[in-house]
Amino acid sequence: AVRKKVQWYLAAGCPLVWVVDPQRRTAAVYRPGAAVRPLGAADALEGEDVLPGFRLPLADLWDALGPR
Repeated sequence: AVRKKVQWYLAAGCPLVWVVDPQRRTAAVYRPGAAVRPLGAADALEGEDVLPGFRLPLADLWDALGPR
């Protein structure tokens, strides 16, 4: 269901989609016409050209969620 929504957002013109799964502590970046880019714990969600200057390290996000 999530992938279907991502494809809908991209088809509607959204230039950047992040999918964050707090239970699995994973994230992925979707861009139109590009391969999915999975992110690891050492990576960060970046605003790229859509939200210049935005950066959220995933380690900070996972720490804020507390232990599993």
